Amino acid sequence: MDIRRLFASKSSTSQPAEGTVVEGAVLPAETTPEIGKPGNPGNPENPGNPENPSDDGTFHDKPENQWLEMWRSLKANKPAMISLFFIIFLVLIALFGSYLTPYDPVETDMTVALQSPSAEHWFGTDQLGMDIFSRVVAGTRVSLTVGLLAVAIALTIGVLLGAIAGYAGGAVDSTIMRLLLHFPFKHGSTPTTS
Repeated sequence: MDIRRLFASKSSTSQPAEGTVVEGAVLPAETTPEIGKPGNPGNPENPGNPENPSDDGTFHDKPENQWLEMWRSLKANKPAMISLFFIIFLVLIALFGSYLTPYDPVETDMTVALQSPSAEHWFGTDQLGMDIFSRVVAGTRVSLTVGLLAVAIALTIGVLLGAIAGYAGGAVDSTIMRLLLHFPFKHGSTPTTS
């Protein structure tokens, strides 16, 4: 019996997949009906687009540019945009703040101690005569550096432990999760699981 005629007959209700064994013989790939392939009129649910062979009739949800899609989503959220501009402002102050300050943030001058805000000292001076505006700008740089280092350390530890737990699974995963749940997140308290 000819295998090709067997599968070409329309009386067959189910069509075998590639590499199916039929009466002791493996069906060659070129004779296997391609269900769901472009331009296949044999599958009414997914006929494909004969004009565009790359369109297989399936739904593709991936945007053309994911960065552009994220930016559009961010622009639609007003509080997120305000926060973004504030963070950009702080980063610019931290990077270029030393060019804006006329005084050294750690220089003391007791002759100008405890002055109120003025054109010479925008935020005034402290009890040691240091310019408060210069100190705030210098503190911005220190605060951002500490924040970025804390996030980098937490991210490194989290990714490493997550990768180990995900790769090993089982008892290793359970052990890592149970150990992490015992770290206090607030002074004197531990997180609860529901």
